[in-house]
Amino acid sequence: MFAVVTKQLVFVLSLALWLTTAAQAESSDTRLDLSELTKATLALKRDLLSAEERLFQQNPNTLTIFINTDNLPARLLNELEISVDNRAVVQHMFTAQEAQTLNSGAMKKIYAAPITTGTHTVTIVINGSTTNRERSATTFTMAKGAGHDTLKVTIANPLQKRTPDLFFEQQAGVAP
Repeated sequence: MFAVVTKQLVFVLSLALWLTTAAQAESSDTRLDLSELTKATLALKRDLLSAEERLFQQNPNTLTIFINTDNLPARLLNELEISVDNRAVVQHMFTAQEAQTLNSGAMKKIYAAPITTGTHTVTIVINGSTTNRERSATTFTMAKGAGHDTLKVTIANPLQKRTPDLFFEQQAGVAP
C-alpha cells in the first residue's frame, strides 16, 4: 500500500514541478535550468525517503524486498510482478540499463511496506521479453516475526534453461 502511494506521490509531485517549471520558462522566455530541476528532484527524493523512514519507525513490522540477478540474459527478464498473500503489490518493467546494472552486481529495492506477523506467501512472476514470451512463477512462504524483515531474491539461470530460477534469502531483524 505504501509503495503504491509513494509512487503516486512522486509522480504527482514530479508532474507539478515540471508544469511549474515549464510555465515559468514559457512565460519568461528563458531556457529551463536543468540544475534547478535536478536540485528540486533530489529534494523530493530526500523528502520521500524521510517519510518512508518515519513510516518504518511508526510500524516496526515491515518487509523489504530486494532483487538482483546473476548473469541473467536480458531476454529472460522483461517484467516482474510481486504478490504478497495473493495481493498484487509490484509490477515493474525493466529497462536495458536496469538489467545491465543488476547483472553487474547491484541490488534493487523493489518493495517496502508494513506487514503483520505470521505466515505470508510471496509470489514472484517473471515475464520474458516479447520475443521470448516465457512466464514463470515462484512462491515463497515466509514466517514473519516482530521487527523488520528483508527478503533478497536472486534471479539466475545457471543451467541455461528457458526460464530463470529464483533463490530466496530471508533475514529477520534487519535495519531498513
